[in-house]
Amino acid sequence: PLFILERIFGEGHFNAEILPTSSHGPIQWLNGRGFAASSLNLIYYRILSHLPYYVSHPTELSSKGIIVPGEIKVMLPKTPINVLVHNDNHGCLEVAEELKEIAAERSSDYIHILEAAAFFERNEENLDEEIEGGDWRNRLISRSNTNGGTAFFLLYLNENTFGRSSQCKTKIEMVIEFCINDPNIHLVLVHEQDMTKGGCKFEEFFKLTPQKLINEPYNLYSDMAIPLYSMKEYRDVSLKLILNKMVRSEGKFSESNLWRYRESVKSMISRLSRGG
Repeated sequence: PLFILERIFGEGHFNAEILPTSSHGPIQWLNGRGFAASSLNLIYYRILSHLPYYVSHPTELSSKGIIVPGEIKVMLPKTPINVLVHNDNHGCLEVAEELKEIAAERSSDYIHILEAAAFFERNEENLDEEIEGGDWRNRLISRSNTNGGTAFFLLYLNENTFGRSSQCKTKIEMVIEFCINDPNIHLVLVHEQDMTKGGCKFEEFFKLTPQKLINEPYNLYSDMAIPLYSMKEYRDVSLKLILNKMVRSEGKFSESNLWRYRESVKSMISRLSRGG
């Protein structure tokens, strides 16, 4: 690819050192919020890097950068948030750790990464404590926003998310159901685009996902999935979109989910009352 660029721009005039690491070869144009601006940024780097001034000052362009209208600015949470991952959802932990790195530029306390199963167990322990307390009926029904802040279950989608063993498929299905039913847990869908990492067309998920999750009342795919790219410039946009979505959702919950959650709690209370 370098010799082609040299043929286009002339030998001795192509200075690859001042270009982004992913600038060798053709530029993949992406539409959509933030991605188009990133594509333009790459193109501007290519063009400006061959102007005489920047050829003579090869580090100035990379050190100052280029400001492009429409670029995504990262938003940081007002309070720490819990990002839930699941062992059988391979790939989600890597994304969660990258999100934590972005937030750590301001503070290391913004994002807490938790295994979903451990998070649920902790909530069950809190639930038991409430039952053992005084007016546990009312406290159980109103506990939806008292579990230490908003939590987000990061669902990493590729061809293997629901395509592994039936046991893994059942586990992740149960985790998703629990998260959707809990009004204080938000799902954030991340769609892998890299085919070497199991990326596939979004339509494939409607074939691989258990129909129960696709249909009412779960509507797993009613929310847009955020595309996740491997190329650094585009991956940065993906990660910022994921983090910003979490920040915008802080403190919000679905009334329909709250109703289902309360109904499930009422049912449990009824069983406990009959049993004791």
